[in-house]
Order: sequence, then C-alpha cells, then structure tokens
Amino acid sequence: MTRLTEVSLRGTQLDPSDYDVLVTLAQAPAEGVRPSELAERVLLTKSGITRLVDRLVERGLIERHVCPSDRRGQLVALTPRGRHLLRRAAPGLLRALGKALGSLSDTELTALKRSSERILGAAATRT
Repeated sequence: MTRLTEVSLRGTQLDPSDYDVLVTLAQAPAEGVRPSELAERVLLTKSGITRLVDRLVERGLIERHVCPSDRRGQLVALTPRGRHLLRRAAPGLLRALGKALGSLSDTELTALKRSSERILGAAATRT
C-alpha cells in the first residue's frame, strides 16, 4: 500500500506521511488536535510527529496554535493551503486504490471490509 500511495502522490508536493497527517487533520475538529493525539492517529512516535509537524508548518500546510482549554498545550490544524493540496492529491490516490481493489472478487471485498471494520473497532477500543 505504501508503494501505491507513493506512486499516486507523485507531482502533488506530498509524500505518504504528509498525506496521512493532512487527511487526519481534515477529519479532526476545526480547532485541531494535540500533537500527541496526531502521533497516535498516524502511528508515528512523538519525535517523528514533531519533525513532520515542523516541516508541514514551514511549508504552510498546517499551523500550531495555543490550546484554549490548556494554555500550556498546543493544537495543530490544517491551513487552507494544506486543504487545497489534500484536495488536489485525493483523486489520484482514490483512482489508484480503486484500480488496486478492482481485481478483487465480491467475496474478497466483503472479507476485506469485515477485516477493516474489525481493525477499526479494535483500534477504537484502545484509545
């Protein structure tokens, strides 16, 4: 899947980690999420997410701001530029994913759907 993502993101100015963070933030509350929560959602270490967030902030794709409920904490949120790049990248990635899954039978797709739902359920109970 990583190779498919890399190939489909060529020419979009995003790599798979960038895309993952932008998608996660697009699905998050508008005010953003704490970096530690983002790290959990995208499966990166705290130091890994710090470096990635720094790069995305420098590129103007996401922004940091003070958490209103805890002035010591920070939130990260998607910027309009980040949302724009995400929207430009999504169709190519979705086409590639559709092509990859297009060869699966109905039975295989059903099994994949069930497995994915179980994984999501298990992940939801852990957070």
